Amino acid sequence: QGMVEVELTIDSKGQIREGRITEDTIGHPDLQFCIAQRILGWKFPAHADESLTVQFPFEFAPVLVDGPVQDGP
Repeated sequence: QGMVEVELTIDSKGQIREGRITEDTIGHPDLQFCIAQRILGWKFPAHADESLTVQFPFEFAPVLVDGPVQDGP
């Protein structure tokens, strides 16, 4: 349980040019790596600015499930 905040710099074409974790209350390096790998594949809409810097906070909390958890769709 906790929060990981990511800061991204997005160029005018909508591609991520830089990303970093700015806050992490979980402290799990494997989770940081997994988040970074997913985010680097994101594409945003093109925009007029040369670049934009945005922060995304991700909140994680325990979830109860009735049965096995499956990967993927």
